[in-house]
Amino acid sequence: MDSSDEYAAVRSSDEYAVEDSSDEYAVEDSSDESAPKEMSVMVGFFAKHVDQSDDPNENLRMVVVSYDNYVVSRYINTWDDTTYFAGKRFSTNKYAVYRNRDFFFQGSLYLGALYGYGNNADINLKGIAPGVFPTIGVGYKTTSLEMGYIPTPSGGVFLSLFKYSF
Repeated sequence: MDSSDEYAAVRSSDEYAVEDSSDEYAVEDSSDESAPKEMSVMVGFFAKHVDQSDDPNENLRMVVVSYDNYVVSRYINTWDDTTYFAGKRFSTNKYAVYRNRDFFFQGSLYLGALYGYGNNADINLKGIAPGVFPTIGVGYKTTSLEMGYIPTPSGGVFLSLFKYSF
């Protein structure tokens, strides 16, 4: 066997390994650079605070706009202050529910900066604080419902987001 035959054999086994390692339930590969850019709008409609010692606001009135996983949002925080978030969304692949490719679930992590918490944020630099929160979502075609958790020193906040993608 000459070296070109050996290369062809390795090359074909590499292709086979890639095909063999793909997840049969994956609906969409989030790392695909050639995929069209997604635009989405989200609405946050409730929050539940784990620590109820104060009288926190649990009506977020959140509006989020996202393009190519870059996110900006406006909402009313725990202390009834208008707050802004800008950051990036990192997501897993969308995974089909029971081989039905229209229904899926997906995990995400939002990382960015918050403005509007004033002295209420533990880490605060001239009104800007880091923002990190994970979500898990279930969806159908272009809509999904994401449930998120924002960790806080007093316990945390659970929130929900309804998402529509274009």
